[in-house]
Amino acid sequence: AIDYKVNIIENAVYDTTVLPSDSTYITALINNIDINFKHMFEGDSISDIEGNYNIMASVTGKIGGQTGNILWTKNYELKPATKFNTSSTTCEINDKVIIDYNLYNNVSKELNSLTGVSTNDTLNISMNVNYSAKTDEGIVEEKFSPALSIPLNSTYFNIERLNIEEKTGEIKNVVNVTEPPSILKIIIFRIAIGILIILTLILIFFSDEPSYDEIYKKKINKIFKTHGSRLVAINSELTLFKENHHNVHNIDDLVKIADELEKPIMYIYNANICEMDSFYVVDSNDSYAYTVSYPNILGKVKI
Repeated sequence: AIDYKVNIIENAVYDTTVLPSDSTYITALINNIDINFKHMFEGDSISDIEGNYNIMASVTGKIGGQTGNILWTKNYELKPATKFNTSSTTCEINDKVIIDYNLYNNVSKELNSLTGVSTNDTLNISMNVNYSAKTDEGIVEEKFSPALSIPLNSTYFNIERLNIEEKTGEIKNVVNVTEPPSILKIIIFRIAIGILIILTLILIFFSDEPSYDEIYKKKINKIFKTHGSRLVAINSELTLFKENHHNVHNIDDLVKIADELEKPIMYIYNANICEMDSFYVVDSNDSYAYTVSYPNILGKVKI
């Protein structure tokens, strides 16, 4: 909190020489300003409170209006740093200063005359408090700078209080707590695991393996799908050269031979795809063939 009163000279305007706070003041009548600062700390338990404070005066000149840039600043120490300490739930600091307004107003006029720059000048009187409160739960540290802002170099003015808002603090401790197991979550997890086990067993025991005929048909279909544009279907038997007939290892070998000889790959058409399992390349003196092998699993062969 900041309380103040303005002392004025005897004059024909007012019947008193003391004006209360929050009024409008005529500069020509000002004698001095009596300011009282009060700072209060309150805690919910006993703590060791210590710190210090001082009271400062600061004259600043701004260009570009009150919200413009600061062109110059002059600082004055009114009360040097004063320490305080106590062990309690509360701590109260009270102090006062008397400000010679005309002294600082003349500083403002002189600096404006010296620089040749007309600035918006302000006198700030601030109480700067630094303290720490040591408690069983930790340490609280805080700074406060309540102040009065007083315009200078004007015919009349109003005084504004700054930074007087109350601050509320708390000490937070992080506590790790082991959460007891949730019976509902355990039941849900066990049900989910049981369902996964059942599904796995179903996949193992009830999934049908492909038959040998299906495997065989898939191999032939793959040839037609991959090399269909290279294949030529014929409706009659092929004449092969017995002495110069060659069986190749796979369909890719037959494709290479067809490319080398610039010949088509032929097969004998049949409505049953499983009967179209042989593919041929025939040259003028040689013939080449590839036959899809039937799966030979556990001794079973194509009949």
